[in-house]
Amino acid sequence: MIVNISSNSPFFIFYRSGHYNSLKSNLITQFKLPIKRGETLSTSANSILLQVVLLTVAILTSSFVVLNYPEPKPPEPELLPMHTITIETWTHDKNIGERYVTTPTSGINIVFYFWNDIGVTDSIAVTGTTNGTGQVTVLVEEGTYDLKIGEWTTETLDIFENITIRSDHYDMEIIPDSIEIEALSANWQVTSDDVVFVSYTSTFDFEINLDSIKMSGLELNNIACELTDDAEAAVPVGGPDDLYASGNNCELDELLFPYSDWSESFRIPAGITIPWSIAKLNPEVVLNLSYTETDVVE
Repeated sequence: MIVNISSNSPFFIFYRSGHYNSLKSNLITQFKLPIKRGETLSTSANSILLQVVLLTVAILTSSFVVLNYPEPKPPEPELLPMHTITIETWTHDKNIGERYVTTPTSGINIVFYFWNDIGVTDSIAVTGTTNGTGQVTVLVEEGTYDLKIGEWTTETLDIFENITIRSDHYDMEIIPDSIEIEALSANWQVTSDDVVFVSYTSTFDFEINLDSIKMSGLELNNIACELTDDAEAAVPVGGPDDLYASGNNCELDELLFPYSDWSESFRIPAGITIPWSIAKLNPEVVLNLSYTETDVVE
């Protein structure tokens, strides 16, 4: 084996510095190095010294490599594909005796919530707001999400391609099945503080929301809610824990199950005065119902 040692190598510099001969003499004297037949003392010392130096250089080199080897890192996770999601929002309004009026709905907040191994989280992936044409487009990484469309609905989606989602919100007025008015005054008029009892049986085969009840265009307050002397808003008579109140307020927002029966008593608000002769025939009480249908556009 031929070993080439350049003039810049540590061994060559060591040899030229004069320390080489000194180390060679010490090796011969202290360790009594044996000399084979045909070799001189100098040749044997040179051979052993060369091996010592090369071994030292190898140890130093390997230590340098180990100390400077980059710390191992886990591989970067592969990014999942991104998909374009377009949401269209439409409102369909229907008053009693009229046809549906359909319009694109602007200003609807759209929120995508991440899912993990357990289920949906409160971490937001992306948000958006529908424009004047009722549309919004967002970019979402492939995966499972909960999509919240304003206060209309929340849907669970598996995103694995570009899709368009259409959400149709229906608002309608319906006349209750029965209306009973308990007049507290003796002037043959229906006025404020009188009580009206309303009942209704759902004819829908899916869940709908009962948003409010109105009389002559004014919203009725449930009889369980009264105005306090030191507050401007109605509060539950039974206190803040009254189960009737949704979110501890007196908003109706009742969920009606398919074909379910519902009834409740309401107090007539100020500003309503209807003669009994008219109230018996048309008390002008209507229910405001709503529901949302959401589908992927093929």
